[in-house]
Amino acid sequence: MAISDTKLRTIYGKPYSGPQEVADADGLSVRISPKGVIQFQYRYRWHGKPNRLGLGRYPSLSLKDARQITADLRKLYFSGTDPRTYFEEKVENSMTVAQCLDYWFDNYVSTTLRE
Repeated sequence: MAISDTKLRTIYGKPYSGPQEVADADGLSVRISPKGVIQFQYRYRWHGKPNRLGLGRYPSLSLKDARQITADLRKLYFSGTDPRTYFEEKVENSMTVAQCLDYWFDNYVSTTLRE
């Protein structure tokens, strides 16, 4: 069964008693809690073992974005790379809290601080 944004909007935040997991295509599926919380996930097999990779929650991650991330993950998978590295690389390239504070201090505080 294909997932649609309309279906997700009707389920989100309301009590839900249907199937806990609904598959879309290309490994994308959603897990739905009894309270109506929707989590996107990518399912794949790596070295014969099933894996599940959480992508994010609806509505902060749209269905369109989840499908795009899934397409990127499939490219990694078919190139022989474990899709988990997709998120590990993003974490390595992200700023630390100290870097954020230094940037904020240098660009905002030091320019507006009265002496």
